[in-house]
Amino acid sequence: MARGKQTGRILPHQRDTNDVAPIINGGTAIDAEHAAAIQHTQAKEMEDKTRKEHRRRIRHLYTWWYDNYIDYFENGTCALSDDEKKDLVRFHQHTNDRDIIYEGLNVNLVLAFLVTKKIKANGKMSSVSDISKFNDAIKWGAGVAEQRLPTEYYEKIEKFMAAYKKEHAGAKKEGNVDEREADPINASLFTLICKWAVEEMKGLLSLNVAHDGSVYLHILHCLTQY
Repeated sequence: MARGKQTGRILPHQRDTNDVAPIINGGTAIDAEHAAAIQHTQAKEMEDKTRKEHRRRIRHLYTWWYDNYIDYFENGTCALSDDEKKDLVRFHQHTNDRDIIYEGLNVNLVLAFLVTKKIKANGKMSSVSDISKFNDAIKWGAGVAEQRLPTEYYEKIEKFMAAYKKEHAGAKKEGNVDEREADPINASLFTLICKWAVEEMKGLLSLNVAHDGSVYLHILHCLTQY
């Protein structure tokens, strides 16, 4: 069936695929040299810093399960093999010895964890970005583990995040968020500021201003006012 007009990225499950036909020589093992080359390329998908943050959040989640829902910890996580720990794409490093089982993930246990992260140590409400990063980590973890999250996970997590945005907006009106989170610069405004900075620099350079660093200091000073 032909899809209607769609914009943005087409996800794997939205493509016209054939999963009935068996994969030809599906059990063929890739040479170690080729496997390493594949991993080297796949590792460029994101910065190591982001991978570390994703793993840290996933570890934080299953550690919380261990402390509060031990039965789910035992059934919903798995110990890592030595090969999995060394996998450059999965990026477990020496700090992780377990991972979440993503297929069949009980989203209610994720939501139970997220509500404990709503209020920070200073009594202010966590930003929408702070909470959504746990969801980003889970989706990334499922991807590198080559597991598919259940539809219920996406439905409930999206509903929760939509409600949290409204809750956070109410807290902002009452002054219950950190000041630095109160008025974030949106993408449109940031684009305009960057364009202005470029034009400002062009104008100063056209006046043959000496390249003693004063031009760049001027631009930096203006940008820091936003």
